[in-house]
Amino acid sequence: MLQRVIAIKNVGRLRNSAAAPNPSFSKHTLVFAANGYGKTTFCTVMRSVQSGDPAPLLGRTTLGAENAPDIDLLFSDGNRRFQNEVWSATAPNVSVFDGVFVAE
Repeated sequence: MLQRVIAIKNVGRLRNSAAAPNPSFSKHTLVFAANGYGKTTFCTVMRSVQSGDPAPLLGRTTLGAENAPDIDLLFSDGNRRFQNEVWSATAPNVSVFDGVFVAE
């Protein structure tokens, strides 16, 4: 289970999420915000860590960013890091219910 986002850097609108406090997650977490605040980008991150596929993240690299995407997520069984275009481990039990889920 995802407990906390430590950092998401250079993915879409999320230049550096570590700059602001990141809340803890519970078993069922609803993410909502106005348009343009990174909800779809966050869903892409979660879907990528679930499958281990880096392509969706690389396609959402922040425009003008000097560094590659860098992500650190804290799960109940340890961290999952995305560095050098690869995940340290996957999280196959993650479920994302978004527009992609509905379309599939």
